[in-house]
Amino acid sequence: MSGVSWQSGGVKLNIPFSRAGVSTVMLLECAGRMNFVECGDGASSYLYSLLGRSGAYEKLDSVIVTHEHMDHSGGLNALLWLLEVAGRKGGIDILTPGGGEGGLMRSAEPLISTLSYEVRFVDSSAGSTHRIGGITVSGFQTMHRSSFPSNRCGDPVRSAGYEITAEGLRLVFTGDTGPSEVLEQRCTGADLALIESTWEAPVECDGLHLTVAEAMRYGALAKEFIMIHPLRGRSGEVLS
Repeated sequence: MSGVSWQSGGVKLNIPFSRAGVSTVMLLECAGRMNFVECGDGASSYLYSLLGRSGAYEKLDSVIVTHEHMDHSGGLNALLWLLEVAGRKGGIDILTPGGGEGGLMRSAEPLISTLSYEVRFVDSSAGSTHRIGGITVSGFQTMHRSSFPSNRCGDPVRSAGYEITAEGLRLVFTGDTGPSEVLEQRCTGADLALIESTWEAPVECDGLHLTVAEAMRYGALAKEFIMIHPLRGRSGEVLS
């Protein structure tokens, strides 16, 4: 799938890949610093394609995860190992609604114990605000569920959307979510909204995903918007 990029002033967002059930990877750059928003499979390969053997891996400040499903967090261990191999010395923050009590922390723990730099898991659930380098990250609660062929409407999961401010710009990341009033509030007036748009038509399951029509309705409230999960064009067609 072809990637999508957005830039305003010194703030740049690259989205090399986003597909529901496979992987979503987004890299936010600001003032020479980097932050992943979502860390699905391929995040480490993408970062290496940008930095190679340059030794510039210290510029990655954090990994910001909306929820701990594998298509949003399954690339974390490979990314942490890449940083180790690249000789990273400074610590890194992993923001997730589970914080240090989530499954993401538990799955990474055996690897973390071998690393030479510090990995800090930070609770980013609703109401939290974190200053990371040149950006401010505020979490808000979203509605999402697990979904498998054997159980289409599974249990609710801890999930968050994020409002990130950088150089006076306000970027909103919905993460995976069903429709909710908070999306309308957060998207209104945002400089850029990153909105999940999984379904072509509604499904009978509350709090799972947005349809393309719903995503476009929320997107229209922002100054600019990009539909992800999968990446789509302005009329809703899947980009390939």
